[in-house]
Amino acid sequence: MAAAAPEPKRGDSPAPGRAATPPPEERVRVAIRVRPLSAKEAADGAKLIVSTASGGGGDFVAVDGAKGQRERFECDRALWSVSPAGGGAAPADAPPCVSQAEVYADIGAPLLDNALRGFNSCVLAYGQTGSGKTHTMMGGVDGHGRLQVADPAAAGLIPRLCDDLFRRIAPAATPLARTTSGSRPVRLSWTVKASYVEVYNENVTDLLGGRKAVALQQSSTGFDLSGAAKLPVTSAEQVLALIAKGNEGRATGATSMNEHSSRSHAVVVLFLQETMHTTQRNGATTEQPTRSSTVKLVDLAGSERQSDTGATGARLKEANNINKSLTTLGMVIRALGDPKRALPVPYRDSKLTKLLQDSFGGNSKTTMIATVGPSVATEQATLSTLRYAATARKVVNKPKVAGGRRARPQSSRERRKQLLARLHVPGQRRRE
Repeated sequence: MAAAAPEPKRGDSPAPGRAATPPPEERVRVAIRVRPLSAKEAADGAKLIVSTASGGGGDFVAVDGAKGQRERFECDRALWSVSPAGGGAAPADAPPCVSQAEVYADIGAPLLDNALRGFNSCVLAYGQTGSGKTHTMMGGVDGHGRLQVADPAAAGLIPRLCDDLFRRIAPAATPLARTTSGSRPVRLSWTVKASYVEVYNENVTDLLGGRKAVALQQSSTGFDLSGAAKLPVTSAEQVLALIAKGNEGRATGATSMNEHSSRSHAVVVLFLQETMHTTQRNGATTEQPTRSSTVKLVDLAGSERQSDTGATGARLKEANNINKSLTTLGMVIRALGDPKRALPVPYRDSKLTKLLQDSFGGNSKTTMIATVGPSVATEQATLSTLRYAATARKVVNKPKVAGGRRARPQSSRERRKQLLARLHVPGQRRRE
């Protein structure tokens, strides 16, 4: 596959009277994380059938099936998390076990970099029930959804991203700068707001607003959360407290594969807004919004086979709705990955795909973390997840910087001139 076109350099803008260049295309990135053996797999002496390797400009995950067949899948990052202490005969050439901190460095930190540059960003975890999605995204949680903070090394991608975010936007990390005109001092600040919703049985519910129903309002870029609480936050601790509060109301339940199985898709949305504060010659300070972006952090409910989970009654209904939304997401992904598609992409066929419309095929830098089991006991589920992820890797997005320019303050004449130019140059690119 051809490499994505390079992103424009900071300050690039189209020549006067010429249309802006369309945003560069960029495919969805896919990371594959191989979880440790479960206690049951270790006790049963389950055979490892999954391996990872790097080479030829990419990473690979291979599955050696019980019948002797081998399937190999290319990905952007293979994350081997099978601890030698977990039991099982690990391959002699198995890579070192990847820690939670390394997962964040590989996946979370680049996502935050993109968001602070003004790009909408999304990371979502996909895999079978019990494959380690919630552990990857959140880290250790108890049966009530509360984070286990006793072991900081176990913290997942979301807590680490929140901590990194507020460290990077702290006033001490955004020193005074000077504009090119008149050497007037400029200070940058950020505001952050958070929403947390779940998709349960094809209904969207606000986990921070008393579990009230949330409507999906169509906009020019996809579907927005209408009526969901959007709460200002000023620290990682505040965000995590809100998530813990929301987790207490999130739908979970026991199956034969996972005692605390997530029965809903959960979406944390962080809204970032940068503001430029400029001190004028008379000492007055003006404020100008510059960059803005959204960060979607998605913990998908696990795909399920009824024969594996033993689901019945309400659990079976939940499983059917989970599989329906994941199947629809798969249909969206397959449609977007087919350059010859003739039919519309079926975003409207489920609430989940409406929520993720901008993340797949739209204005977003998106990474999927596919979580899989390592043993023969999960062979079919592992292969299904890897095929799903391979299809997602074909999806091409068109991310572009959201929000205004970061530029020197303008006079009224400059602002009028720029406005008139924009009226004749639709879609003019803004500085990153």
